[in-house]
Amino acid sequence: MHHELPNGEVMMSREAKHTPYEGLTDLLAARVPELREQIDAVRHLSEADVPGQHVVYGDILVPYLVTLLKASYDAEDLQELFALIEELAKNPDVHVQEVVAYTILEGLLGESLLAKARPFFGPATLALSTDVEEFWARVRAAQDQKPSGLDRD
Repeated sequence: MHHELPNGEVMMSREAKHTPYEGLTDLLAARVPELREQIDAVRHLSEADVPGQHVVYGDILVPYLVTLLKASYDAEDLQELFALIEELAKNPDVHVQEVVAYTILEGLLGESLLAKARPFFGPATLALSTDVEEFWARVRAAQDQKPSGLDRD
């Protein structure tokens, strides 16, 4: 299987090489063609500036995932999307992994959809998800321990 990226580069398989951080938007457009129009619109709005990866994945991919997970979704579509996410989670570039953890997984956590998405996770995505959930559990626990205010006489 191969995918042609908008810049003409061809990926021979999903695991053939690691996509650099700067190439994540092109990768998403190539692998999820139904989002290409939205990605192009974001590129057009940002004119000379290239939209950040967290913006593209957070404002385009996450809502798409949310819609699929909340609706009567096609499991095959979700498997393909989470295969892409797993590929990103395995990427040795920490900036790529941060797109998965801080944008995609936290976005799903914020929508209370991590449990519904979990059956589609690969091992690297699951590990990042566990880290995200543990972090936010610690934050909530710390917030619960803070006094609500000082007593004033």
